[in-house]
Amino acid sequence: MSSLRTRLISENFLVFSRALGVKGLVLGLNATTIVLLPWVLGADSYAGFAILSSAMALAVGTFRTPIEILIQRSFQTNAENFSTFYDLSNFRFLLILSMLAGALLSFATLSFSGYEMEMVAVVLFGLGAAVGVISGARRGSLIVSHQTDRVDILDLLLRPAFFLLAISSYKIVFGSAETVLIAMFALSFLLVLCVPNICALRLLLSNAVGGAARGTLDWIKLVLSTSLSALRQNGDVILLASIVGGPIVGSYFILVRITDLLAFGNNYANLRYTHRFAKAVRDGDGVARRATVRAATRLSFAVALIGAVPALALGPWVLPMIQENLADLYLPFAILISGQIVNGMFGPRGAFLTSQWPGLSLAIKAVNSTFGLVLLYFLTAEFGLIGTACAVATSTITANLLVAAAFWRLSCSLPQKQS
Repeated sequence: MSSLRTRLISENFLVFSRALGVKGLVLGLNATTIVLLPWVLGADSYAGFAILSSAMALAVGTFRTPIEILIQRSFQTNAENFSTFYDLSNFRFLLILSMLAGALLSFATLSFSGYEMEMVAVVLFGLGAAVGVISGARRGSLIVSHQTDRVDILDLLLRPAFFLLAISSYKIVFGSAETVLIAMFALSFLLVLCVPNICALRLLLSNAVGGAARGTLDWIKLVLSTSLSALRQNGDVILLASIVGGPIVGSYFILVRITDLLAFGNNYANLRYTHRFAKAVRDGDGVARRATVRAATRLSFAVALIGAVPALALGPWVLPMIQENLADLYLPFAILISGQIVNGMFGPRGAFLTSQWPGLSLAIKAVNSTFGLVLLYFLTAEFGLIGTACAVATSTITANLLVAAAFWRLSCSLPQKQS
């Protein structure tokens, strides 16, 4: 066990260093976006971008992740061929249903937040959401092919870079980018993601050998589970926009985007180790299972701390440089970071629980999300932005503690292969 754990930890550093170029660019681009977009769009338009971005993240996150997880449950035979648990015709149906549901959810979210769009913009935004959803097929294929360092290149690097370049160029040439904000945002999904996603999907389906099991029940559980996760992650901006509105929504969104950078280690650990954990469970290999959990946890927590310490120390000086009124928002910033630190420690356990026990994960998220949304509504209505930050951090910490307890209990009950 000691030697396996050492090998996994060493592999963490090897894989992390190999992907550091891409991941570093992703983090750098996110930081650049946080700094430049408020200047390019202005306070009011940036608040609109915050609503658009949150609505898209909610729609895509709800329906892309289940497809990605279903593929991660597959058995890889070589770099291109997969043997799945699920009937392929049923899997194709779930893909189409996911795309349509993602588009409808994006419309519903924008309507709830009070964001008004013309019909052409509505169609573009819906198509963008559908394209974002089928990224799950491309991302899942890359993960089980052990190409983790390529997973986020399109979604978190090229697409945001295209949007930032397009909107900045329009601002420079015409003096204002407010009128094309929706079109540019939707086109960044359509022009960057559409062809690669369709090609990856065709390759996956043409090389997959399906099983007899139908994936509908698993898909429904995963959609309900991931919808609660996506709502917890993006509902704060949407609810704040519906209650408070105005430039304060954009200011809060900046804080959220900065603290989201701390989740980099958690996201990377989830991508790298979820399918390995699933294999260890299938094989009944308790040694590999425990070693995988430890390696993922150490990577996630270390990256969260590495980011949180300088963010807390430099926040009073850096925040006003991004936007002047952020000087008064250091307290909610620190509150949000506290939630991300706990998420860094227990986050991988949540991903493992969702992949193997989606029913229990759904029950935990249902309870915690109901509590979190009620708390979010009342604290936001009563205390505004500071209440929103407190509700989000409390909900995040509570969710991670509940998931960690459930994961420990179930993991201890799994059969263990004798070494």
